[in-house]
Amino acid sequence: MSYEFITTQEQEAIVEASISQGTNGSPACRFAQVGYLGKFGTAEEPPYFASSGDDVSVHCRVVPEGDGYYVEAQTRSGRRGSLSIEGHFVRSRQAQTVAMVVSSEGPNVRYAQDDCTATYHDGHRFTRLSPNGFWADITCPNARDGAQTCQTFARVHFQNCASSRPGP
Repeated sequence: MSYEFITTQEQEAIVEASISQGTNGSPACRFAQVGYLGKFGTAEEPPYFASSGDDVSVHCRVVPEGDGYYVEAQTRSGRRGSLSIEGHFVRSRQAQTVAMVVSSEGPNVRYAQDDCTATYHDGHRFTRLSPNGFWADITCPNARDGAQTCQTFARVHFQNCASSRPGP
């Protein structure tokens, strides 16, 4: 399903995504850094968020739903690949199940898993889940591209996300 993402501020993200053999993956899986947008900050350096422009696109939505939020987020970099996350997040330090797809432009692969594990990373100054953004580490130990299984991982922080679903 395709949605239009509308917000009053520019949607931004920091993403570090990779593909590796992991513990369940095929020996053919080799480590690949497939997404690197922006930069996570340190105690000495502030973070740098990437936003849409040139060959990069960032879209996200965090919508109140039941006891938490429905989260949908995508990034694409023409030089590296793309990342897509979808799921129900609650404010909890407990691991949660979400879907994630990691694609790489070179080599051209698309690893997907519907039951990835999302945990919250302790950031310096960031809210882990809010009405306009989220921060998480997502691990997919059994992500598949055809017959091949590899592990995918993403550390993400999205902010200024849209906060409503599109109309009918």
